[in-house]
Amino acid sequence: TGRCVIATNHSYATYDALLLAFAIQQNCGRLMAGLGDNLLFDLPLLSPVVSAMNLYRANFHNARELLEHECLLGVTPGGMREALRPASQKYQVRWKTRIGFARLAILTQSPVVLAACPHADDIYNVKVYRLTKLAYKRFKIPLAWPRGIAGSVWPQPVRLTHYLSEPFYPPIVEHNYLNAQVSQFHTTLTSAMQQMMRKV
Repeated sequence: TGRCVIATNHSYATYDALLLAFAIQQNCGRLMAGLGDNLLFDLPLLSPVVSAMNLYRANFHNARELLEHECLLGVTPGGMREALRPASQKYQVRWKTRIGFARLAILTQSPVVLAACPHADDIYNVKVYRLTKLAYKRFKIPLAWPRGIAGSVWPQPVRLTHYLSEPFYPPIVEHNYLNAQVSQFHTTLTSAMQQMMRKV
């Protein structure tokens, strides 16, 4: 019950997060809201689909409003940058500079539950090229070569298991020390998530 930030890893396949949301609804009777990249809302054919999936543009205003309405809020701090990791870096958490979710949790006094799905990184063998980095840097487009079964785009048959942490409760806000609080809480969450991603 109540508000909660559910922070997950971001695989290239992405549908693992949808399966987690479905499992939560089936087992807890709660619909998880999610934050999505602007690209999803800017494409005419995708926009109505993602809106119907209870996704909202990823920004602080939307996130805070959802939590103030006592929602379960799914976030993927690593975003596309994490999803575009090459296969040689799978199971690695890329949250180093992604501190927004930790700040959000502190300012809204929302507990954080980490949800790691390591084998989602096995769905595709992702190849990253110079063009991949350029497309992401300039246009935020996830241009990569994902290889599934026999090198095709058909996903590998992988059994997906989400590992959920106990809630991490944020410190009481001290505005004079907020940046230090955010940094320490972010470090704690990132370290715990990396340990969970090693469950392979």
